[in-house]
Amino acid sequence: MTIKRDDSFGMPCPTRVFIDGAPVADVYKTEKIVIFVKHGDRIISARSIGVCGTGIAEVRTNFKADEKMTFRIGYSKNGEINIAPTAF
Repeated sequence: MTIKRDDSFGMPCPTRVFIDGAPVADVYKTEKIVIFVKHGDRIISARSIGVCGTGIAEVRTNFKADEKMTFRIGYSKNGEINIAPTAF
């Protein structure tokens, strides 16, 4: 699974990524991470940390064995965080 963070209107703080509630990485603007996860239902969460705290975003996915999935973390102009599947 690949998780990318977009440029997000200048949000400088890192975003902490969780899989099933367990923290796996902090991702900064324009960075990406690759995570190897077991197949099955998974909840991917993202939360801004530091002074940029803007809540949490979550998406549920069913990860199949040997499947490649990509998600993008972004922030709206109002600073609201989101995470969604992406083809890019």
